[in-house]
Amino acid sequence: MNWFNIVKQPKLRTSSNVTTQLGNKNTQEEDDNCKRKLFSYENKINSIRVGKLDVNAAAYVESEFKEMPENVACEALKLLNGLQLKVFNLVGEPSWFVYNYPMEEKSVIVGNAVYYIAARYRYAPNIRNDVYGKNGHLVLTIDRNDLNLLQYEVEANGTKEEVMRQVDWR
Repeated sequence: MNWFNIVKQPKLRTSSNVTTQLGNKNTQEEDDNCKRKLFSYENKINSIRVGKLDVNAAAYVESEFKEMPENVACEALKLLNGLQLKVFNLVGEPSWFVYNYPMEEKSVIVGNAVYYIAARYRYAPNIRNDVYGKNGHLVLTIDRNDLNLLQYEVEANGTKEEVMRQVDWR
């Protein structure tokens, strides 16, 4: 058998796939992923403009937010991303009832601090169109003891599909 036949045999094919991993990810970068994601939502919310729908958007982050533990931010993201749109068909109910409908909540204790995380994603088509009567609403708040560290909120009027497209900033 000559060398040409040996090289052409399918069993002896070679590959030039070379993989290398240069260094580690910065552990500080890994530690801040949830907080960074939460903080990035502020830009998304602030970029929402009044367009075809009547949209109200507000983002508020207290300076103490950066001192919040990463696990609290991760729990907030889990709660927020786990929300499904709740549709209320409350004919005759006052608008404040729908606006103040209970939020999904979670408490996280870190040291002496208690962090309260609350989120809501709802749509109610049968309410008045006043300041408390927005059809769609997505909100996330994080409080530590009595201090509000973060509050994100978007409200809009329109059909269910329009509201979902405008309000869901996740």
